Amino acid sequence: MIPARQGIKEIYAKAVDSQSLLWTLKEMRARGMPKEMYDAYLDEAERIGLIPVVGKSVVGGKTLTKDDILKREDVLVPLKNDFKTNRYFYGIG
Repeated sequence: MIPARQGIKEIYAKAVDSQSLLWTLKEMRARGMPKEMYDAYLDEAERIGLIPVVGKSVVGGKTLTKDDILKREDVLVPLKNDFKTNRYFYGIG
């Protein structure tokens, strides 16, 4: 189970790095989305934190700081193998 959980964490870390929403918007723009619409979607995604931007994105009424934004290293925190105190071993958590 530990190797599987570590593998899932690595996949999630890649997803955090990939900026898939930004690349999707860029591809939509390249395929003909009007610039005004692209700019509006990008601005909204940044304002609400889907594409987190320090000092611009607001989540739960709080403007995000550098420390609030999920990073690869946050996801890849080493797993604890102690199943006596590590109660989330049943799931991915």
